[in-house]
Amino acid sequence: MIPKHTQTHTGTFYLNRAAAYTKLMDFDRAHSDCEKGLKYDPENAKGYYRKGQIELLLKKYNRAMDSFRQGLKVKPGDKACTIGLQQVRARVNAAASQGDQQERAKEAMKDPEIQAIMSDPVMRSVLADLSDPKKMQHHMANAEVRSKIEKLVAAGIIGGRM
Repeated sequence: MIPKHTQTHTGTFYLNRAAAYTKLMDFDRAHSDCEKGLKYDPENAKGYYRKGQIELLLKKYNRAMDSFRQGLKVKPGDKACTIGLQQVRARVNAAASQGDQQERAKEAMKDPEIQAIMSDPVMRSVLADLSDPKKMQHHMANAEVRSKIEKLVAAGIIGGRM
């Protein structure tokens, strides 16, 4: 078993290297290092922020939203992750108004998580109710359903603003 302080240092190494890769615009390596760093140090809110920023740059808005939210679970009220979530919403809204939703949706359908949401019978039923505001209000009261709907909006599968 690796001592906790060694795991934290190893995680910090990967997260710092991810920052360097980000500055070099090598986003794939940066993202990979963020994931490695968070594996060693899953309580590092800054690591989730860094990962979310990379996902924003890669236009993987649904993933960025998850990363920032995970950072807020680790450190409630974290200013950087809160700002990151605001950035995701702003980018999703801007993308919706620019009309590149089809391209984002096509790319998002390659994501196994999005595929799982779209193939879930419960979510298919919820999506069938999109045009009924009363039913959608009921569905959105469920935190799990709300989260999945927000991911689909962020991915460009469902049109709209956040």
